Amino acid sequence: MSSDVKDLDETRRLLYGALAASRTDRWELVGTLVNALAHHSGLSEDPMTDMDYLVGLVEIGGTENSARALAWIDQLTARQCVSS
Repeated sequence: MSSDVKDLDETRRLLYGALAASRTDRWELVGTLVNALAHHSGLSEDPMTDMDYLVGLVEIGGTENSARALAWIDQLTARQCVSS
């Protein structure tokens, strides 16, 4: 990955974090996850919907909030197994 691409990716990640900052002290984690889901994994259909979900996950947790994260983990694991 070129330096420019890395810089743009980092800037986008921080912007997602800035959008999450008023909603959670864990803005950097949320911003990083939203960026990864939307721009690296292809699992995101709507980054802002994912941000809403992720803020709930990191702030509240619980079984209900964990379901989507577990589904994402399963999808990523399945892709990894196929590409191995």
